[in-house]
Amino acid sequence: MNLQANECEIEKLRQEVEKLEKILPTGLDLTSIPRSCDNLLTEYATIWAESGVDHLDRSSLAEAFLVRQKLRTDNSVICDMLKIDIESLERELKEDEKDIAMLEKFSEDLHVKTKDQIKKEHLQLTKQCSELNQKIPARPSNINLDEIIRKVELLETSSKGSKAQPGQPKAK
Repeated sequence: MNLQANECEIEKLRQEVEKLEKILPTGLDLTSIPRSCDNLLTEYATIWAESGVDHLDRSSLAEAFLVRQKLRTDNSVICDMLKIDIESLERELKEDEKDIAMLEKFSEDLHVKTKDQIKKEHLQLTKQCSELNQKIPARPSNINLDEIIRKVELLETSSKGSKAQPGQPKAK
């Protein structure tokens, strides 16, 4: 029984070796490759078999490399853009959390205060506003902007006319 299992495994290994030898480029033999490279060779053969490429030359290899580099670059740009979006969303989230905390505190303060306390605070704030309004100097409400603009224009035209022209005496 053990002998049959070993023979079966040996046959599977032979088939795998033959399969790998068929995939190898011409002039390359499995016996010429050191044992330390077996894993690399197996990986190479697997990739080659899965790629469906029958003939590999430098131009197709270069094209494949460029396509892969383009994908990496595109993915890098997309990744950077997503990082920026994430950072922006995190900042907005922090701001929203601050707003929520402030509103929750406000809501809690309202529930704790009585109606009389709220009225008292309202009266204090109203008093402060009126005191501030009294401190602000009163502006006359009868300012005629059209009249001021007309006078400024007259001054501008008269200052242009009073400037002496080269070669002419100054007006007195």
